[in-house]
Amino acid sequence: MSFDKTQVESFYEQLKNEPNFPQAYLEEIFLVGKLTTNTNLQTEIGNLITQHFDKTLTKAYKSRKQFPKFDKFYPYKVMETLFSYGKSSTILDLGKMYGLLGFDEIYISDHQKWTEIPEDLGRFTNLRRLELAQDAGFRSLPEHLERLINLEEIKLEGLNEIPTWITRLPKLHNLSIFLGNFPEFPKEIAKCEYLEELDIDGRSHWTMDESSIHLTLKGNFKNFKNLKQLRVYYFNQETLPDDFFEGLEELEELSIGRFKNLKYLPISLGKLKNLKKLEVYVMDNLQELPLFLTNLTNLETLNVGNLPVVKIPVEILNLPKLQNFRLNNMPNPQFKAGNEILSELPKEFDKFKQA
Repeated sequence: MSFDKTQVESFYEQLKNEPNFPQAYLEEIFLVGKLTTNTNLQTEIGNLITQHFDKTLTKAYKSRKQFPKFDKFYPYKVMETLFSYGKSSTILDLGKMYGLLGFDEIYISDHQKWTEIPEDLGRFTNLRRLELAQDAGFRSLPEHLERLINLEEIKLEGLNEIPTWITRLPKLHNLSIFLGNFPEFPKEIAKCEYLEELDIDGRSHWTMDESSIHLTLKGNFKNFKNLKQLRVYYFNQETLPDDFFEGLEELEELSIGRFKNLKYLPISLGKLKNLKKLEVYVMDNLQELPLFLTNLTNLETLNVGNLPVVKIPVEILNLPKLQNFRLNNMPNPQFKAGNEILSELPKEFDKFKQA
């Protein structure tokens, strides 16, 4: 029996036949009473709450705050309503109620008009995804959010520091973070060692002017033994450390692009034995796709684009599992055999030609 906000009366009738009713179903009963338009049922539930539960719940139930109409049943409006009930009673499991209403994520933006992150947001322990937009205006996230232990995915814009509690989340497997407001590349990222997907972007937010990009990447990804997807964009440097991709034994997909002035890819890229997909794009100064890419014997897809001066070794086209090779916005690609630049497309390229 699952909760359906559009069929609360029939749900309630079934619920009354369940064992441990009403004590085991506080949140379900509360929601039925606040969502139904049946005044008799509202009264019945009000009496039930008064009879069986803490008096703070009666106060919360009698609140005039109502859920938004179903045509405006937006997550942030629903959450604001639950905040209101939560102020009257600390017993209510706000996260469970949010989940019963069909939500398990939050998008924090200027819609909420928050001047600070509400402490009661930490009570929404059902949350699996959290996204913070630049226009929300926050540069840090408070420690009380460490209670969100079921978070699996986080996307952050506009911050100038990484909250330490993020590194302790037991289920976090996907992190996307814009770093343009950071004074330097944050070492805390390396402590999120159980990640499976990581996006790092040198901008502060996705609409930021590229001319403001200032960060350089240092160190490597040796801690990320479980990482399967890595996307790295918008950094300002001519080189990357040779060991930059060292230790990424499980990595299957890598996308790297929009590096100001980068001339060469690090040799550790050729050691990603399990890599299946590689994307390299928008690097005006990248000189070549290195020959060590021929070590990527499990590579199935290679996408390159907007690399105006790059040279591509013919040997890469003969990788045993390569099925897809795309050249985007490269009308006159340069291939080379050894040190010789070919005057025409190699015959090995024929099988990858796009219609």
